[in-house]
Formats: sequence, C-alpha cells, structure tokens
Amino acid sequence: MTPTRLFVLLLLPIATPVAVAQSPDSYYITVFGSGSNPLRAHRTHTFATVSHVRETSAGPVAENHTISWMPATLNIRPLALRPEPGANLSQEESFRWAESLGLRTSVWGPFTITPERYEALLARKADLESGRISYRALGGFTKDAAVSNCGQSFPRAGVVGQKYLQPTPLPGEQGTSLLVERGIITSPHPVVERPDLLPAIVAPGHPVVRRAAGERIGRFRR
Repeated sequence: MTPTRLFVLLLLPIATPVAVAQSPDSYYITVFGSGSNPLRAHRTHTFATVSHVRETSAGPVAENHTISWMPATLNIRPLALRPEPGANLSQEESFRWAESLGLRTSVWGPFTITPERYEALLARKADLESGRISYRALGGFTKDAAVSNCGQSFPRAGVVGQKYLQPTPLPGEQGTSLLVERGIITSPHPVVERPDLLPAIVAPGHPVVRRAAGERIGRFRR
C-alpha cells in the first residue's frame, strides 16, 4: 500500500452501528361480546377496553379505559323507539352485569392501534360520559347522531363507524366478532394481536373465551 493511499484511508470516517430506539409505549384495543344461551337480544352486550401499555423491567404495565355503553337502568329494551339516559360502565361492572344474567363473554385482541386512535377513543368515552349522548338499543340512524347503542359506541371514534351505520349487524358475540373483523379490514394501519397482554388488561376472576376475528358463534352454546 502506498503512503498516499494509507493517508486517505486514515481520513475516512469509521462506520459505527446506529441503535434504533424503540418506544416503551404502545396502544391497544380489546373487544368483548356477551350473550345468552340461546341468544336473546336483551341479554347481549358489546364493549371495549383501550389500553396504554408501557414496557418496564417488571413486565408490561397497562393503563386501561373501558367504553361500555348501556342504558342507565341496565335494562335493555331492543324495540324501544325513544332514546333514554345512558351510562358508561367500567370493565368490572360490565362483567358483573353479564355474570348476573348467566351470560358468556368472549374476547378479541388486544389489537394494536395508533396513539391517534387511542386519543380518539378516549375522546369518544368522554363524549359518552358528558350526558350529551343518549342510549337506544336500535342505535342512531345517522352516523353523527346524539344517540348510540353499545355496538356504535366505540366504533364511531374511527373508520368503522364512518363506514357502517350499524357496525355490529347482529347482537351479542356473533355481531361483535363481525365488528372486529370489519375493524381489521378497514384499518389503515397493520393490526397486530397481542394475547400475551390479556392478563394486564382483563380484570382477574372473570372467565372469557378467546375468539378469532370473524369467527362464527352460534345462537346456541355447544
């Protein structure tokens, strides 16, 4: 090697690996559907928990918020035409309501969502709890209505609610399964499922059945 070439090589910058920092924060939605055996519309419910998960040395820690829109009386009247006051239940209250009626609850997810979607869902939760929106099992007949059923409650924070007037075309677990499938199909971002996070999101002591998006769930339990 000539002295000139050696001098040039010594002047070249040394390439060093660049570490790409990964955010410890991630966001998820977990969807639940409850139903009776055999299926009865007044014994069904759809709700969701949205979560901000932070990875720590002790494992994932979740900050959970639930959208569970019900009539304030907790008495669902499928054919009622007049809207009535609604109430947003916690996840624990939703499980207790379902279990008091002997309902089974299925779960889908958790599925990844963007931080923007997470914020939109929290804004929708605040809107429901503001008293501006009423409950009716038949739901709202326009997408921006000040009336909602459980299946319209959280989907209307995003693309599913914009595309479908009734995001859950059927009540209970089957309708919820279709809602989840529609949400994945219409998502503008890749959706990843993280069932390993369920212990940090689902309240302990409440049995749930894990389901796949779009899975068919019959009117009668096997």
